[in-house]
Amino acid sequence: EETVLGARSPAYWDGCSVHNPHIVKVEGAYVLYYMGTTFPFPLPEEGEPLLPNDPLVVVARANKRIGVATAPSITGPWTRRDHPVLLPRPNHFDSFLVSNPAPCVHEDGSVKLIYKSRPYEGHSYGNMQLGLACAESVYGPYTRQPEPLFPPAIHIEDPFIWRTARGYEMIAKDMDGSICGERYSGVHAWSANGEEWKMTTKPGEPVYSR
Repeated sequence: EETVLGARSPAYWDGCSVHNPHIVKVEGAYVLYYMGTTFPFPLPEEGEPLLPNDPLVVVARANKRIGVATAPSITGPWTRRDHPVLLPRPNHFDSFLVSNPAPCVHEDGSVKLIYKSRPYEGHSYGNMQLGLACAESVYGPYTRQPEPLFPPAIHIEDPFIWRTARGYEMIAKDMDGSICGERYSGVHAWSANGEEWKMTTKPGEPVYSR
């Protein structure tokens, strides 16, 4: 139908790439969570090979931030913001990047936001980890837990969360198969309050297959 969010000046935090959209409706407005990034290099041509240690790749990954755009209708027009709502934190598990927003908005407008992160480790980065940020409004400010939701050995990404009568549910992707036994398949976790989570998936029992 149309490009809702595209490239804009690299001077903006989301000027070169947007990804991972998640739309929620709050008080009559539509709020689009997404990951954005930027880099001071020419955009690569379609099909151009890029190695993991290419400076463009490293900088684009390290500049991942989470932001929101808003619209009065699902068909737009969408208004972007000049600043993200969530940034990496030095000396924490989310020091390298923040990405893949998975919000759960409550009836009073408050939100619990699960997000993917990675720790900065010298000139490299550690495993993907999930963090929790809470706010009274989708627009922030967000307060984060000091530690990730799961131990570093639990290597998952692409979370999605929702409310049920017993608390909060989550599905996510098992990045190395160490939880469910099948790489890139789905795992499930549960929380009574959205803050302390228990992995319920057992080896050999993915909740969905790749």
